[in-house]
Amino acid sequence: MKKKILLMMAALLYLTTVFAVSSNTTNAESIDLKGNYLYDRQGRAHKIPITKKGNHTKAAKRVAKLIARCVGKKAGDTDLTRVDTAVYYVSLFAARDAYSMKAPYYNKAYGVFIGGSCSCAGTADAMQMVLKQMGFKAIHVNKNKYTHQWCTLKMDGKKGYADGQAGFANYGSYFSKKNKYVMIPSTSVAFKKMNGELE
Repeated sequence: MKKKILLMMAALLYLTTVFAVSSNTTNAESIDLKGNYLYDRQGRAHKIPITKKGNHTKAAKRVAKLIARCVGKKAGDTDLTRVDTAVYYVSLFAARDAYSMKAPYYNKAYGVFIGGSCSCAGTADAMQMVLKQMGFKAIHVNKNKYTHQWCTLKMDGKKGYADGQAGFANYGSYFSKKNKYVMIPSTSVAFKKMNGELE
């Protein structure tokens, strides 16, 4: 099962021939995570509030609030633009974590943001926490199940999804019904960064 998950993640990250059309127009050249700093869309650095003592849920929530603040809301932003930016931030944390389904907090936002290990369960938990801070109602799909996990939510009045592990969001269904593959939005921050369109 672990091999299947890893293969699926490789497909998610490297699938560049399948595009989903969306109106997401994020200008996100500056979005980044370097050391203990998040960089917002204007390139401003924000120190990540890393706390390993005390309540771990509250510690993770402080990071989720920072991500929501870094996303912000610019004139002309669609919900999808904002959610896709937030998803990309969560994926930056996940990319520097060790993949685990046994480490402490692997399935919690704390593991993603502070603990240094996560799985899709943890990134879905982190994504749901960030989306709540941004004012969205998100559902954690496949929670507590041994299969891939992500979030669903309404954006701009349409049903959609957000996958913090893969690093993108879009309108519609996560998997196409006919072919059972993931539609990677060509306008997402993750896709543009992967293709060298953004630094």
